[in-house]
Amino acid sequence: MGGKYRDFYVLAVHVHDLILRFGRTASKSVNLSPRELECLQWIAKGKTAWECAAILRMLQHTVRCYRESASKKLNASSNTHAVAIEYRAGLPILPL
Repeated sequence: MGGKYRDFYVLAVHVHDLILRFGRTASKSVNLSPRELECLQWIAKGKTAWECAAILRMLQHTVRCYRESASKKLNASSNTHAVAIEYRAGLPILPL
């Protein structure tokens, strides 16, 4: 991606995040399941879906489903965005 397109993309992600923040209630009202939270914790540590599956002893497809479910609940546009929302909201991302 060229320089100005990359800058535009970063700006668009930030604007999207601001729009989503105005459109929902307090972030702490989002109820993630323990497994969704656990998957996000490992994703925050840089693990892939395959690595998360091995660590959590579940199928890679199941990890992806938990990840997608958490992202939808958080109105996140990507894994990174979901993890950022978690940190910003002060929700428990525990050291693993």
